[in-house]
Amino acid sequence: MKSLRYGDNFNDIEMIKNAGLGVAMNNGAPSAKEVARVVAPSNDQDGVAVVLEQYILNKNLYGIL
Repeated sequence: MKSLRYGDNFNDIEMIKNAGLGVAMNNGAPSAKEVARVVAPSNDQDGVAVVLEQYILNKNLYGIL
């Protein structure tokens, strides 16, 4: 089963790496962003919603999940 997981710090690295789509927040730690498949806008810019709209609500046109 594939999944979409968000993280923003060093303690999220394994979770991000093992996700179907690992997402790091732009205002997160550089180490999290390095392993993420996608870097979302910051939480102040509704980054979670932006990724959900792009990859889930857009009928997965990107073929990621």
